[in-house]
Amino acid sequence: MRGNSNTAASAKMILKVLQESFGQDHIHQAVIIKPDNFWQKQRSAIASSKYKFETTTVSINLLSKVVEPSQLTSDFDGFLHYDHNLWIDLRVAFEDFLWQASDILDRIDDLQEDLQHSDFPEDVNSAKHSSEAHNEMKRKVLKLPIEDLDLQGQKLLGKFTSYSNRNDESCHSTSSPSKCHNPDISSALNQ
Repeated sequence: MRGNSNTAASAKMILKVLQESFGQDHIHQAVIIKPDNFWQKQRSAIASSKYKFETTTVSINLLSKVVEPSQLTSDFDGFLHYDHNLWIDLRVAFEDFLWQASDILDRIDDLQEDLQHSDFPEDVNSAKHSSEAHNEMKRKVLKLPIEDLDLQGQKLLGKFTSYSNRNDESCHSTSSPSKCHNPDISSALNQ
């Protein structure tokens, strides 16, 4: 938040959107980093607003008292390793993987629907036609790039694991006793 007059209004709007979008089941506390010239009036106005989660306004110097240092980047005197370019690369790779997996699932659903709508042959000609259709369906299934998708998924999982391990190593090098991996990546890897 910058020191202009709309700071408190912007903060209130963001908190309201967070409450409407996620609610107290997902957000327990919102921490607002206040600039040095943040007026006490604005601080109390934000804190007194009715939110279903706790709002805390702290200076950047006191942030590590409210948030675990293992969850803060070095910009905020924390231990969490964060490389924005790497995050973007991982995000793009993950979205590409999801898009390809979704495409393959759609194709499999289409093939399954075709199989369910096939009629049983009643004579020799329809049996030959059914056999040819079956062979064509088999070729389509074998053409699906499932092995490529599996390989891509394994590489992506390796990148996530490497990124998570990098955070663990940075924590150990600072001799922080707490666990340091990113909770979002950890939960994704555990699934």
